[in-house]
Amino acid sequence: MDLSLLLLGLAVGLVGLVLAAALGNEGRGWWIAALAVIASATLGRLAGHGIVGLGLAAASEIAALGLVLAGRDPAARAAARLWAAALLPAIVAVGLGFALTGLGHHRPAAPWDGLAAGLFVLGFGLKLGLVPLYFWLPATARSASATSLVLIFGIVDAGVLADLATLRDLAPWVFVGHAGLWGGLAVASLLGGALLAVAETDLKAIVAFAGVVDAGFLLLGLVAADDVARTGVGLGILGHALAVTAIYGAVACGETALGRPLTITDVRGLAGRLPMASGVFMVGAAALVGLPPSLAFAAHWRLFRAAAEVGGWAMTAIAFAAASLVLLVMVRALHRIWLGPAGEEIAASTPMPARGVLLAVALAVAATGLTPRFFEPASPATHVALAPTSR
Repeated sequence: MDLSLLLLGLAVGLVGLVLAAALGNEGRGWWIAALAVIASATLGRLAGHGIVGLGLAAASEIAALGLVLAGRDPAARAAARLWAAALLPAIVAVGLGFALTGLGHHRPAAPWDGLAAGLFVLGFGLKLGLVPLYFWLPATARSASATSLVLIFGIVDAGVLADLATLRDLAPWVFVGHAGLWGGLAVASLLGGALLAVAETDLKAIVAFAGVVDAGFLLLGLVAADDVARTGVGLGILGHALAVTAIYGAVACGETALGRPLTITDVRGLAGRLPMASGVFMVGAAALVGLPPSLAFAAHWRLFRAAAEVGGWAMTAIAFAAASLVLLVMVRALHRIWLGPAGEEIAASTPMPARGVLLAVALAVAATGLTPRFFEPASPATHVALAPTSR
């Protein structure tokens, strides 16, 4: 999965840069932050799991704050401060966890093993905005441009999830030995994320909370002990990144054409004027929900199996209820914002480069979903053998 994630990060970065150039709604500060995010995330993947790799990953997360600050309005600055209040303690918590466990290569004696597991839960939960640690997420999603969210969720969040998967390979005791902590976080994120998405009106925030639900599914796969669940996690990370790239790319085109955020309360009929963006939004939404053809579909049935392994029929029912609510939210957003008669005139159309890159993303969602075996992660033994032990 490391090579796939590296190539995906570069592809998502290219999508974000092309959209920013074509739509012309980002300033110099945004470009500096975007290039810093892409470069540090790419170098971190190349460095592998070690002090250098983890440091570069943290640098990409901090650089992503600049994408929000590039908005320059008071709401964006307030959102960036709120995100920083979560991100900086999260980086410290994860760093301390890796320090206690020798980068995940050994289990410390009690009670230090429990402390390390708690630090990982806190740190990764804050980084991903999982319930109940999501206090920064809605403000960031509403205030950042949709093009910024392509990079934040398609590169930075995907990297955080990949770090979690690497931790599961190197130190399975962190998850299996503390399944209650991770399982509770998964349940809260599945149900809480779905209900928060239902309550939202801003489309960018709706998608962000749907991503929290997706992360809850991935946590169940990390807690489960078999290789089927592990494969589901690997495919789910890649599928999630592709889905949010498609969705936020479409939203970026819609917001640029309309000149304001897309909300389910007062935006109607964008599909008639922006057919390409509408179609790509449909493809991305279907992938985020886990419908075929997408990597998320190949991932979700494995993750439902993991839910049954972790918590029996009760956990399966929770996972099914969360997935159903996300499907309902995506259908509602599609019906209210994109379909039906136009609520107002749209002065601008989507530029050709933006349409081209959106089409490429939609085709990538379908193509990868039809060939999931090419993206299945390597065996844990191989991954551990290749992981650097020190930097």
